[in-house]
Amino acid sequence: MVALEHAQTHLFDRRPITVVRPTSEDPQAPPLIALHGWTGDEHSMEIFIRRMAPNRWIFAPQAPYTAEPGGYAWVPPTPERPAPWETFAQSALKLKDDMVEWLTSFSLPAIPVDLMGFSQGAAMALTFTLLFPERVNRLVILAGFLPKGGKKALRPGLLSGKACFLAHGYNDEIVPLERAKECIEALETTGAKVTTCLDNVGHRVSARCLHAMLEFLGFNAQGV
Repeated sequence: MVALEHAQTHLFDRRPITVVRPTSEDPQAPPLIALHGWTGDEHSMEIFIRRMAPNRWIFAPQAPYTAEPGGYAWVPPTPERPAPWETFAQSALKLKDDMVEWLTSFSLPAIPVDLMGFSQGAAMALTFTLLFPERVNRLVILAGFLPKGGKKALRPGLLSGKACFLAHGYNDEIVPLERAKECIEALETTGAKVTTCLDNVGHRVSARCLHAMLEFLGFNAQGV
């Protein structure tokens, strides 16, 4: 039985969010929040969620800003692309408040969550974790990057011992491999415990890395 079979769409501040209500909760598993990439929506992360067992709460929200080509984005349009650290940091403040609302609406405590993101969503997840490390249990970065200027937020010990997973494609034509290496270096600078999975794919997550990510998060892989 997979988590997606138990998914429902809810509205928060007129924005849809896919919510998976667990059939049996693992007391060791915190809620998982999954952030889609640029031009995505609340359904984009279903490609990962459908591989997960329904043993915890899962939230996959639609980002708050309209993306110029269509779909949605985690930061408003800026002259500089991708948006700089300061823009991501401002959006992270809103995400912090939204997370509390999502959790408390389902009578869940505002505890540290597992936070994952793809592409721009991964950059948002990384930004959020650097700003609010106490609110994140485990971090998953899929084909992501550290926003330009983000190195100013790095401090030794900031993420000391925090478990982080990073997957990236050697042939990523949208977020070059160098940006992934920059993420790894940034996380290691903060003392995070980083698990990496690099594979011969483009701007996506390979089957091998998907399996490794699910294992990292404590899911039994479904159909991988």
